Amino acid sequence: MKPIQFIKELEKVTSQLEKENERLPYKYGEYLGFYTSISNGDKFEALSQGYWSSFFFAELVSQVNMSFRVFPELKFKEWPIYQSQKGIYSYTFCNNLSSFMAFSQIKILLTKKFFSYISKDWDLYMSIASPLFKLFDVKDQLEYIREYAFNPNNEPISDEPKDNLFKYLQFWFHYDKSQGHKILRETIDQLNNDKKWLPDNIPYGNLGIWETRIKNLLMSRAKSNRVIYGNEKVKDFIIEGFLQPHGYDAEDLIFTHYPIANMSKISINAVVDYFNLVKDTLPKEFLESYFFQAALEIDKNFNGYKGEEHYKAALILESENKPLEAWNALVSASYWAGVNNSPENVEKHWQAAIKLCKKQNWADALEALTYQWEWYQEHKKNN
Repeated sequence: MKPIQFIKELEKVTSQLEKENERLPYKYGEYLGFYTSISNGDKFEALSQGYWSSFFFAELVSQVNMSFRVFPELKFKEWPIYQSQKGIYSYTFCNNLSSFMAFSQIKILLTKKFFSYISKDWDLYMSIASPLFKLFDVKDQLEYIREYAFNPNNEPISDEPKDNLFKYLQFWFHYDKSQGHKILRETIDQLNNDKKWLPDNIPYGNLGIWETRIKNLLMSRAKSNRVIYGNEKVKDFIIEGFLQPHGYDAEDLIFTHYPIANMSKISINAVVDYFNLVKDTLPKEFLESYFFQAALEIDKNFNGYKGEEHYKAALILESENKPLEAWNALVSASYWAGVNNSPENVEKHWQAAIKLCKKQNWADALEALTYQWEWYQEHKKNN
């Protein structure tokens, strides 16, 4: 399955589901937990805000959108699903498309007054959901969700997230058994158990789709406890976090297993003054890079920075044959161009990303970026 084929097939299913509304007490999205389309206005605004690295396909409610986050080195079916509000925030919703339908039910199952709704409406839910199973690559027909929903012992004792954390993590570990996910949960536990904790080294290895969130968590802790640890201990954590693509999985001193709708603009702004304060101690390679200049620009005028230094960094990284680092820099460049109202720069960065995909033969990423570029230009012309 390729991105365009997925969208075309999803449009067919959406037509069927909208017809289903005629016989249902509620709209089909009330049962699925999402709607299989996104309004043109919301999609255009999110792309204008720099999120061309998100491939949009659904919404939870008006203005709360679902998209694949494009990891160019991965195949389409391996891209994680993100929840976002237009161009304001974007955080991991689930690890891939095959688990998306299950995660769309978790909030209901962890809410006391709604828990029984799934078992009561299970047959109706399955009749609505079944056209999506093949398209979404659902492996087990949601058997895990069915067994959970039909067991009255699983009914939540309250609607408080802290009371349901164990069950929430049970869901996650059932659907994501990756090493990166394991490291993420261990990191969050350590941060909560010890308010002064930082690991001895930055986690490397196979962090997978969780690299951004893990490094943002550690950047946030390192910055907040810089005086306690000393600069030599924290600088690598802060640099590594800053080098992650901005706009995704932002963290700001609230170390919770549940995702939080943080703005990258705010969390990054809380960090960038650090680089100016300790510039005499930073690695020469970082000081001589455009990333350092980007930090200074954001610190000086975070409402005016439009991503130019990140864009320059991307061009250099591409020339040095560091394509993934170049991709990350372009994503950050467009985030700042978008959040600070410079759609012309967003388009420049977007086109650079398309060229990078062509050069690296990132076929699925190229298809996604090109498809949305053409849609974006057509929408802009007609509106």
